[in-house]
Amino acid sequence: MKNQNHTFSCYQYCNRVYDLIQKLEQIEDKRVHPSVKLPTVILTNLFSLMSGLHSFKEMKDAIKDGDFDNFFKGVNLPSADTISYTLKHKW
Repeated sequence: MKNQNHTFSCYQYCNRVYDLIQKLEQIEDKRVHPSVKLPTVILTNLFSLMSGLHSFKEMKDAIKDGDFDNFFKGVNLPSADTISYTLKHKW
């Protein structure tokens, strides 16, 4: 993943200063029985964009290659289809 260190540093800063994870967990997820939590989907999409991954194929490849393992330890990561499905729904 491009800019991985910068992205991880920005994530840590935003989480420390703005309580990013806590704010994302307050968003109501209207999906029925989601297998991946909404904050994980949003953060995966955000990190992809911050790292220069601008297509769902690039996101899928980065997830498969383990590029997001520093951000999400022991968390079920979304597929590209899950990301697109979640983003097109209203939360």
